[in-house]
Amino acid sequence: GHGIPGALMSMVGLVAFKDVVLNQRIVSPAAVLEAVHHKIVTTLSISTPGDTVTSAMDVAFCMLNRSEGKLWFAGAHCPIFLVKNCNSEFPSLKEFPGDKRLVGNPLFRGRFTEHCLEVEPGDMVYLFTDGLVDQLEQHQRRKFSRSLAREMFVQICSLPTEDQKREIVNRIAEWKGSDVQTDDITVLGLRV
Repeated sequence: GHGIPGALMSMVGLVAFKDVVLNQRIVSPAAVLEAVHHKIVTTLSISTPGDTVTSAMDVAFCMLNRSEGKLWFAGAHCPIFLVKNCNSEFPSLKEFPGDKRLVGNPLFRGRFTEHCLEVEPGDMVYLFTDGLVDQLEQHQRRKFSRSLAREMFVQICSLPTEDQKREIVNRIAEWKGSDVQTDDITVLGLRV
C-alpha cells in the first residue's frame, strides 16, 4: 500500500504476523495467512455495521525445511519462483502462484492454497513485491513484467547472492533510466 493506509496496514500486519508465528506458534504458511487475515479484519473492523477498512496486503509466506528438502508456500497475490539446476547450462524456473485474494480485506473469503515444493541444495527461491514487475521503462513506458523477472532470475541464479543483488539493482536502474521509481521494490532470494 501507499501513504498512511499502507503504513498502518504494514504495522498492523507486522504485529499480527509476530503474534501468529511467535506466540500462537502457527507455522503452516496457509494457516499463518488465514490467522493473520482474521486478526487484521478483526483489528480494523469498525463498530458501525457495514463500515470496514478495505486496505489489504499482498503477501508471500514460506517455510523451508532443508533437511527434508521441502519448502511450503502460500501467497496472497504474490507468486514464488523456484529455479532448479542453477549450475547447469539450462536452469529451469517454476512459478507457483499466490491466491487471488488479499490478506486483511474483509470482502475476501475462502482458504489460502498451500504449495509443497521439493527443493535441493543449490536451488534458488525468489519472492518479490509487485514493485519489481510494475517498474516502468524510461522510454516506452512498458512494465518490467513477470516475464522479464523470470528471464533475469534464470540468468543470475548461479551467481553468489551478493552478485545477484548487484545485478538486480543494475538491471532495474537501467530499465527505469532517469525516471523515478514507480513503487517500492523488495526481492528476497534464498539459496537452498
